[in-house]
Order: sequence, then structure tokens, then C-alpha cells
Amino acid sequence: MATKAEKFRDFLEIAARLSSVAVIILITALTADRGLRFEGMSAMALLMFAFFPIGIVIGMVLGWTKPILGGSITLICALIYYTLYVIQNGTIPLGETFYVFPAPGGAFLVKGIADILIMNQSK
Repeated sequence: MATKAEKFRDFLEIAARLSSVAVIILITALTADRGLRFEGMSAMALLMFAFFPIGIVIGMVLGWTKPILGGSITLICALIYYTLYVIQNGTIPLGETFYVFPAPGGAFLVKGIADILIMNQSK
């Protein structure tokens, strides 16, 4: 019989996977809608693009099989993107999408930590 911790971990896994699929679809749609025209982009804009959306998506894809690694990559890429955004614009990014999109990475990370804790408890 599954413990409360195992049920919570399973919930996190489902939530992380479903939300990552939704976020990847949204990021793809938003990126495709704006078109990918790299000519004329500044070096800073290209660097920022490497972290958001590319790094975010890579982290989420990795999160399916390696939740701690994937979640960490997602959250670190988001933090680097936010830092670069502040450096470039002098203000924090506005709009909930900047904060909602990396959320599945947090769920993957917590799920991976829960895996380790549950495994250590069963020993």
C-alpha cells in the first residue's frame, strides 16, 4: 500500500509531466508565432534566448527521466534569464508567463528529492 509520501510523489510526477507538456506547447506556439529571425538580434538577446525558451524546454524534457537534473536545469535557466533581463532592461520581467513557465521544473525537482527521501526511508 502506498504511503502518503509516495502518493504525494506520484502526484508531483503527474503534475510536473502534464504541466511541462502544456508549457512546451505554449512556448513553441509563442516562439513560432513571433517567428525565428536571428538576424539583427543582439548578442544579449541571443544569449537570453538560449536560456528562455531553449534551456527551459531542455530542462523539462530531461525532467521526465532525470527529475532532479531536469528541474535544476529549468530553474537555473530561468534564474539566469531573469538576471540577464534585469541587466538589459533595468527592471524585472513583467507578466505571469515569466514565472509560470518554469514552475514544472520546480515540481520535477521536488519529485526527484521525494524519490530520494522515500528510497532512504525504505532502507
